Amino acid sequence: MAASRQIWRLLLSLGVISTLAGCNSTAWENAFSADPQTRQWGNGASESEPLAEQPNAAPESDPKVPGDLIGPMPRPNATRPDSNTDLDRAQVPAELREYLEDLDRLGVLSVPGETEAANFDPNAVIQRRTFARWLLAVNNRFYRDRTPRQIRPAVPTATPIFADVPARDPDFAAIQGLADAGYIPSPLTGDSQQVQFQPDAPLTRETLLIWKVPLDLQRLLPTGTATQVQQAWGFQDANRIGAAALSAVLADHQNGDLANIRRLIGSSLLLQPQKPVTHAEAAATLWFVGIQGEGVSAKDLLRAERQSVGQQTPPSDLSNSP
Repeated sequence: MAASRQIWRLLLSLGVISTLAGCNSTAWENAFSADPQTRQWGNGASESEPLAEQPNAAPESDPKVPGDLIGPMPRPNATRPDSNTDLDRAQVPAELREYLEDLDRLGVLSVPGETEAANFDPNAVIQRRTFARWLLAVNNRFYRDRTPRQIRPAVPTATPIFADVPARDPDFAAIQGLADAGYIPSPLTGDSQQVQFQPDAPLTRETLLIWKVPLDLQRLLPTGTATQVQQAWGFQDANRIGAAALSAVLADHQNGDLANIRRLIGSSLLLQPQKPVTHAEAAATLWFVGIQGEGVSAKDLLRAERQSVGQQTPPSDLSNSP
C-alpha cells in the first residue's frame, strides 16, 4: 500500500509539471510587467523608468505675478515742485488758499531744517524772523533770472546790525541782508532806535507793510499822513497807524487791486495796524512782488516754468536727430 501511494504522488507531480510547461510564457511576462517598477527586475536594475507624459493633459497656466493682480503701478508726478508736505489746505481760509498753494508749489514757504517746515499752521501768528526769511526767499525766487533785483544774504563774517540777531542766529543771513539793503529799518537807515530786531515777536500788519512796500516800489516812499491814508483807503483807524507805517500804507494804494492790503485783509474800513499777521495772510502778501504792469506773481512764475518745460525736446526725440 505504501508503495502504491508513492507511485500515485509521482504521477501527479509529473502531470502538474507537464501542464505548467505548456502554458504561454507571455502570461508570465505580462504578470510581472504590469508594475512599471518591475520592468527591469529581470535585469537586476533598481531604478524605475519615468512614466510617459499624458498626451491629452492640459498645460499648466502661468501663475499671476503681483503686478498682474493689482494692475500697473501709477507713475509718480516728477514735475511737481518741492512743497511743504505738512501744509493742511483744509485749514487755510478759502480766500487765501490760492495764494498759499501757488507759493507752496514754488517751495518758498519753508527752509529745510526749520521747525516751521515740520509744523506749518496757516492760521498761527507768524514771527518777524519767519517773514524776513520768506521775504528774501520769495524775492530772489521770483527774480532768479534778474540778478540786479535779488537781495544778497549777509555773510557769516558780517558785523551784526541788531544786538539780538548775532551771526550764529539761523536767520542772520536773511535779516541782516534785508537790513543791509535798507528794506528793514535799522541804524543804517537812520533809525538809531532800531537796535533790537525782536526776531521772535509777532509780525504786525503795519510792520509787514513797512518791509514789503519798499521792496515792491524799489524806491524811497513819499511822506504820508493819516488824513491822506483815510482819503485813499477810507480807514477809520488811520490815526492809529504808526508814523513810520503811514508812508507804506499810502504808497501801497498805488498798486490798486494788487496792493498788499487787498490780499491781507480784503475789503475793510479798518486796518487794525497792530493786529498780528498769520502765516496764511503773510503768504498772501508775498504772492505778488513789484508794481502793476511790471511785477511778478507766483501764478505767473508757475505758468512760465510750465511753458518752459513743455518747450523742451523730449529725450526720445533726441535719439532720432541726425
